[in-house]
Amino acid sequence: MRYIVLVISILIFSTNSVKHPVHVSVTSAEYFSESEKFEISIRLFTDDFEKILLQTYKTQLQLGTKPEHPQTNVFIRKYITKHLAFFNAGKPLPSNFELLKKEFDNEENTITIYLKFKSKSTKNIVVKNSLMTDLYSDQQNLFIFTVGTQQLAEKFDADLTTQSFNF
Repeated sequence: MRYIVLVISILIFSTNSVKHPVHVSVTSAEYFSESEKFEISIRLFTDDFEKILLQTYKTQLQLGTKPEHPQTNVFIRKYITKHLAFFNAGKPLPSNFELLKKEFDNEENTITIYLKFKSKSTKNIVVKNSLMTDLYSDQQNLFIFTVGTQQLAEKFDADLTTQSFNF
């Protein structure tokens, strides 16, 4: 399964051009029971992400540049918190995301955002993922969820922003 996801990610994000014909993100979430935390990585096209942040917060962030806006991480965390949420038994899990780092791949025009948050519960998780659907109606969000040795994947889009993961 990991190899399939890797191949799909490479095919989707492999482009030497800023212009790209697809609107897609790949999010990986892994739960570590011993430390009771989720680690999340989100990979998006940088130009699309900057566009939605500008549209939403009316601030030019200049992602990945030396003059990057000093509040960039605040805006990123705020946007992700609004568009990515985890629930268990109908109750939201505490999503006080800690933004660990951002990585830019200028050749592929992507940003990868690394986050984590603490939580004790993982049995039946519902995920809301509406990343970028407020910008593109054809946005596709692949979500890979790993708990221990079990890995599940689902696709989200503008019409389907909530999915269940039963471990």
